[in-house]
Amino acid sequence: MFSTLSATVVATVPAYAVNVTPGCSSGALGQTDVCQAVNTQSKSSQNPIVSLIGSIINILSYVVGAAAVIGLIVAGLRMMLSSGDSSAIANARSSIVYCIVGVVVAVVAQAIVIFVINNLGK
Repeated sequence: MFSTLSATVVATVPAYAVNVTPGCSSGALGQTDVCQAVNTQSKSSQNPIVSLIGSIINILSYVVGAAAVIGLIVAGLRMMLSSGDSSAIANARSSIVYCIVGVVVAVVAQAIVIFVINNLGK
């Protein structure tokens, strides 16, 4: 069980990006070809509407994820506390399925919106 838990924790820990061009913002390093390309790319992709939509999508993703976790916990508790009642177990099982389907729909919707936003800027 511990190996499964540690594999799950390792798989869910987010990776953070590192700024590989820290000196590009000022000084002599800012004049190199790499820094000019990075600065040009970052300036052209700073569309405020796209940034706003991206922020809204991220916030909604957190909300949907939190609601799914809470829904799964509540449905699991309902299943455990059903005392063998077959209708209560069926209701809890359907709640679990609905939570999972909701998360899948939210992920697919997020992927579609991100695809449209990325192709809209081209």
